[in-house]
Amino acid sequence: MPTATSHFELRPDRVHKVILANRQHFSRYNIARLRELLHRLSKKEASFFYKVPLLLHVNCPDYPGYVRDPGSLYGIYRFYDSGFWALARSRLGIQLTDIHPFAPKRFHIKGLYLTGGSEFKYWVVTDVSPAPAGARDLLREKLNRIE
Repeated sequence: MPTATSHFELRPDRVHKVILANRQHFSRYNIARLRELLHRLSKKEASFFYKVPLLLHVNCPDYPGYVRDPGSLYGIYRFYDSGFWALARSRLGIQLTDIHPFAPKRFHIKGLYLTGGSEFKYWVVTDVSPAPAGARDLLREKLNRIE
């Protein structure tokens, strides 16, 4: 029995276009998902939702999640480019100058993702390779304090 085979050429320009298109679809899907979530949240839940990224980005003694150890890991990569920074500024009245002394020197959190379900469950993606020993435990401590 003959088998069907297909031949195709994997052209870099085509692959790049497909990757960009998929990235746009993924971003639009996530934006729509977040809008729907925000529409359904109570004011208290929405306030919590806006604060979590900020609390993970800074290590301030005035905020929940503060860890006294100087080896503590915090800081979300490209946080200041995100909508969460805009929300923190507008909804919580926070300015960069207010948190500058507590802002990260390095960005150890490379991604923060909200998982599905009715509860707020976050997936925190970190880069702890340049971090000192015990740094993961300090990040766990920060997360537990925020929780």
